[in-house]
Parts: sequence; structure tokens; C-alpha cells
Amino acid sequence: MKPNEAATIKRRRRILKNKGYAASSRHRQTSMVGNLSVERSELLDQISQLRHENEALSQELRGWKQRYSDLQLLTSPPVATVPQNTTTKPVTVKESSH
Repeated sequence: MKPNEAATIKRRRRILKNKGYAASSRHRQTSMVGNLSVERSELLDQISQLRHENEALSQELRGWKQRYSDLQLLTSPPVATVPQNTTTKPVTVKESSH
């Protein structure tokens, strides 16, 4: 075998190996992108579900707060309010004689 032929064979072998490595790398990358796409879709669905659940719980909490407020009004003693800035006149009480 001529030295020129040996170099050509080595070069072709190296090129074929590189093509194989490149194809393997592309396959791994495509697979990874596909997996990440599926995971992203699942996470977006989960986010949507959690937002819906959060809104339902927030609405339930508002209802409980309103019920609590209503119960506080029912159980608190009545408060008499005295009007401010009014002038009062003295009241005289006559005793009745029987």
C-alpha cells in the first residue's frame, strides 16, 4: 500500500466516524427537544389547573370571610351612637302626686 493510499483511507475513516458522531448528536438533540416539549406542555397544563384551583379557593375564602363578618354582626352587642355637635336642653322631670 502506498503512503498516499494509507492517508486517504485514514481520512475517509475519520470522516465516516465524524459523520456517525454528528448523526448521533443530532438524534440525541432531537430526542431531548421532543422530551422537553412534552414536559413543557404538561407543565403548562398543570399551571392552568393550579390557577383554576387557586381561583376556586380564593372564591371560597371570600365566602367564608363574608360569613364570618355576618356572624360577628349578629353576635356583637348593639352599639348606641350619640349624635355629635348637638345642643342639649336640660330636661326637668315632674313628680306626679297621687
